[in-house]
Amino acid sequence: MHATLHAAKVNQTLANCLDIIGNGLESDKVIETLLAVLGEHYTGDRAFVFEFVRDTGVIAHAYEWCREGFETQIPQLVGMNREDFAAWEDALDGKPAVFIEYDACDELPRSDEQRAILDQWGLTSVLAAPLIVDGRLVGYLTVDNARDTDDIFIVLRTVAAYVSEDIAARESEGRRIVSAIRSIYLAMFLWDLERLSYREIENGVPTWRSNAPEGSFSATEAAIKNTVDPAHQDLVRDFVAPDRLRQALRHKNSDSLQYLLVGVGWVLGRIIVMERALDGTPTKVIFAVEDIDQAKRQMELASYKAEHDALTGLLNRTALERSLGDLEHDTRPVAIMMIDVDAFKSVSDRYGHGVGDTVLHGVGQAISHAMRSSDLVYRFGGDEFVVIAHGCPASSQAELIHRVDLINISLEGRFAEVPSVKLSAGIAFGEGSSEGHTLLSQADTALYRAKHSPIKCCVFDPELDG
Repeated sequence: MHATLHAAKVNQTLANCLDIIGNGLESDKVIETLLAVLGEHYTGDRAFVFEFVRDTGVIAHAYEWCREGFETQIPQLVGMNREDFAAWEDALDGKPAVFIEYDACDELPRSDEQRAILDQWGLTSVLAAPLIVDGRLVGYLTVDNARDTDDIFIVLRTVAAYVSEDIAARESEGRRIVSAIRSIYLAMFLWDLERLSYREIENGVPTWRSNAPEGSFSATEAAIKNTVDPAHQDLVRDFVAPDRLRQALRHKNSDSLQYLLVGVGWVLGRIIVMERALDGTPTKVIFAVEDIDQAKRQMELASYKAEHDALTGLLNRTALERSLGDLEHDTRPVAIMMIDVDAFKSVSDRYGHGVGDTVLHGVGQAISHAMRSSDLVYRFGGDEFVVIAHGCPASSQAELIHRVDLINISLEGRFAEVPSVKLSAGIAFGEGSSEGHTLLSQADTALYRAKHSPIKCCVFDPELDG
């Protein structure tokens, strides 16, 4: 039989518990300390607090205190669920706490399996308080083989109330986190890679509203055809193929792909592993679709601005540096042209910088129009321009010189404020896998010769320019 505790001890234990709880239940250590106080107060052998997973009822977040000499029983709790505690629920019958003496109640526990487990634990009694959140049973706070109790189990009930509040706060925080995450994604699906099935969690894809919320993974083919831009469909098919997912996600937790979604624009499809088999193979994953169209276009605009000249719209010196480095890995022959405006300083000095800017913009357009669509035109700085013509061998020098002549012809009378604008150019050729900066320097040397001779375009010659 159990003994009834004196009020002084009850009050002291309550004070101790409230002092512990006052610092919050943020760590395992705090919860275990609280259980130790409860276990000692009721002179029990063990004290537990455990919760049930909301969807499955399986035990989670189990904590334990054991009196010295008693072994942990946490492994015994693993795999149990709410149904295994039906006898406790019946005995409580809506009460805030109950003291059950199994040897004095023939009807409890209900099943042989439960009796066997309790016999294995060596229990003769259990003091239990339900953990209730929004009228829902979420777990239990218990003391095994309690030898002392207080009449209304005030300490156990008080601690249970605070633990329930903590669970409610965590659930509320969890719901807010899930809500925040879901607000980021246009759509979310749970994919079962073993059953090859899906379940819709969120769906805001405008062209897939009529899709069934659950079904076979084979429906992804129709989803791809109805939602993905045709140019990206094969890429997405490969990305979501179950065999690829099992292999690609074996040693990492997520994978992602950017693609165009009809009616939306650019999206990021992200696959996140939820469950794995013992060998690491993913068995369940979340497929989430995030709308990144605005961010993607902002990045493209930022990238464009980073590599383009604001005045002429041509590629800038930053882009040129990258292209010159790439030439070392390009086996095609290449020509580099360095072009500048003759006596441009006098144009700016005489007509003003506004007119000078108009001339530079017009010159850039004239060079671009005269070159092939595959040729890259850069504003090098000031009144200097550079052209990189891939696949252009030394045998094409006459053609390039002719293009410079055409540019100069197109500039005649183009600017009302400036009577005459002429360009000079230097050309250097590379046979493939070229050192870009060397060719640029050679083109600049040839340009210097062209500016000091009647010829408006010169090709680098080692004998003349060496």
